[in-house]
Amino acid sequence: MKEDWGYSCYIDGLDKIILFDTGTQPEIFRNNFLLAGLKAESIDEVFLSHEHGDHTGGLSELLKMSTDLTVVAPETFSNDFFRNVLQSGAEVAKISEPVEICTNLYSTGIMGKQIPEQALVLNTRSGLVVMTGCSHPGIIEMLKTIKKTFGENFVTMGAGKMILFD
Repeated sequence: MKEDWGYSCYIDGLDKIILFDTGTQPEIFRNNFLLAGLKAESIDEVFLSHEHGDHTGGLSELLKMSTDLTVVAPETFSNDFFRNVLQSGAEVAKISEPVEICTNLYSTGIMGKQIPEQALVLNTRSGLVVMTGCSHPGIIEMLKTIKKTFGENFVTMGAGKMILFD
């Protein structure tokens, strides 16, 4: 695998296979994706946290491998971004408010004003697991909003054990 600045996370085991963000460099994304033995055609949705290149840079390469997917992005992304996705043949889902992505997996909807961002929230038996890109709105503010919206406790990882907190 090649290292690079950026973020991408493959989520399997739910009703859908989700790719959360796509890293920075298209060629590095493709290299690592293929080395991991992943199949682009298995992805149902690409969930993009925010419109920064270190989270969207690999999307063009993914869309060369498969367009039979939906790109889920905050409606604040540029018109050019959405136009390029649609021209590739993929579908677009513009997010503004919290919405269910699949059973027990939700978008927070747009959070923050300066750099709008969405996060994923997985509702587990032990509580909420929150997955973020950069947390530009501030992780504490994001968690406060998520707690208010979803009304559940969070699951955190610490020192090899799971801890619940309010």
